[in-house]
Amino acid sequence: MSINQHGNVPAETAARSVRDIVEACAAEWGTTAALIWGPRRQSAIVRPRQAAMYLAAALRPDLSYPTIARLMRRQDHTTVMHAVRRTSWRARTDDIFAAHLRAVEERLQSTTRIAEVS
Repeated sequence: MSINQHGNVPAETAARSVRDIVEACAAEWGTTAALIWGPRRQSAIVRPRQAAMYLAAALRPDLSYPTIARLMRRQDHTTVMHAVRRTSWRARTDDIFAAHLRAVEERLQSTTRIAEVS
């Protein structure tokens, strides 16, 4: 995660939409955004969904947990809280998962740079 030591998010990633984050997570984990938005609870869907919530909270500090929950089509902000805790733990203990998170962040940064050049 490229959140600096002061807890600030670089400007190039701060303005990403939750939709962009979900689509980047879906692409990285080989699923679809529709499945991430949906109700399924299989781990192949839950992991990218939780990663998207985690990244939304990290990259969009302007959004509250209740707002992220609504944007992710979840009923309760505690789902986002759980996703943030779980993803943070998983990123520390699972190197492959951590690599997926870094790849999503790089994907989001590269699409921001492309949009700025165009």
